[in-house]
Amino acid sequence: GLIGACIASPAAGYEVQRIESDVAVAHDRTIDAETALDFAGGAFHVERDATLTINGSIDAPLQQIFTGEGKVIIGAGRVERVFPQWWGARGDGKHDDTRAIQAAIDSINAGVVYFAPGEYATSASAAPCTAARSS
Repeated sequence: GLIGACIASPAAGYEVQRIESDVAVAHDRTIDAETALDFAGGAFHVERDATLTINGSIDAPLQQIFTGEGKVIIGAGRVERVFPQWWGARGDGKHDDTRAIQAAIDSINAGVVYFAPGEYATSASAAPCTAARSS
């Protein structure tokens, strides 16, 4: 129906960029606020010394969508939750999720790093943050 169509598609004037394969980011790149990223099997590979700034919305599953040694910055306002899985966290209690958790924390100035149910193994302390539980 009409309500479903409104929810499924971005507002008028927005462009949807579907990420179906890996996209290399070798130099600084900014995704503007009018672009909605729809991850469908692909990922951004951000190379060392490059920064990917995302000011638009993100629609992504709980899987790795950011790889590489570069920095990802999520602009405030369009993305309510950032997940460590987007940087490769597994939350299985076996694999070290420290780097993915820290990358998720470092990516936001405002917002929430949301931990999906699981056990997150860490080998070092992450940067200080305020934890909140969602019900």
